[in-house]
Amino acid sequence: MAGKKNSAAPPRRLPKQKRGRERMELIMKSTRELLAEGGISAITTPNIAAKAAIPVGSIYQYFPNKKAIVAALYEDYLAKVRKPIEQLEELNDPDIGWRAAFTTLFRSIIRQESKDDLYVELQKIFALYPELLEIEQAHSDLVIGFIADFMKKKGSRWSKARRQRLARFIYSINDGVWQYRSTWAAANRETTEWEFLAIFAALEQAFDN
Repeated sequence: MAGKKNSAAPPRRLPKQKRGRERMELIMKSTRELLAEGGISAITTPNIAAKAAIPVGSIYQYFPNKKAIVAALYEDYLAKVRKPIEQLEELNDPDIGWRAAFTTLFRSIIRQESKDDLYVELQKIFALYPELLEIEQAHSDLVIGFIADFMKKKGSRWSKARRQRLARFIYSINDGVWQYRSTWAAANRETTEWEFLAIFAALEQAFDN
């Protein structure tokens, strides 16, 4: 979907006042709770308003429709997944080898992903709102770019294009594992270790000098 206009409906307006920001957070929190309790079918503007104990009209001050709320919820989830990447600058230390650095990085990302128990329901939303895939695409581009650059910092001599291809392959492994977990098994140590074996088998090639 690269190059297409993002059609996932954005919030109507981003509040500047504290009260407005709190109201927006309340709407998203209430939506999360409904999603956890009853799945995507439970998300309606009347239900969200009732859960948040606010008038339905208050929702439309910030979001044009429920799709926009779901989009904001998904963007919030992805931002939390990226948080470990933004906080691990110390891994750039040249004394930390590539294997140790990537182990710390990937474990931090997986730990963050596993904190959110709504992943399965969020996956189902894609079937209703394919526009959300554009949000996922923007997220994946950021993560893939970071992994490719980080490979270079840790000593890979591959070209940028080849590092990006491998980073996209690694991202696809992670995505496939989450598809497996959402369909067949909950996140657990076994699937995490299998994921690491697959990722590091691929990464080793980039650092084989």
